[in-house]
Amino acid sequence: MSGLLTRDPRKRLGSLSGGENDIAKHPFFTDTDFGKIRRLEYPAPYVPSIKNPLDTSNFESWTHVNDKLKTKYPKLTREEAKIFDNF
Repeated sequence: MSGLLTRDPRKRLGSLSGGENDIAKHPFFTDTDFGKIRRLEYPAPYVPSIKNPLDTSNFESWTHVNDKLKTKYPKLTREEAKIFDNF
């Protein structure tokens, strides 16, 4: 795994002269059938249930995190906003 996660792309497994073949030939992937992967024949290990395309119920809540933009960039005063009237 460390070969795939190497920061320097010149040394990363799969980025060298052998390309993706270097990954396929690595001992870690001995039992992996890359043909099945390409043909999408492996079942997904987890399929989340979603109600609609905008359903975010499978993600954790981030409502507790303060929006730094609001504190760093407070609302403009009326005078400041007037500058942008014709913008």
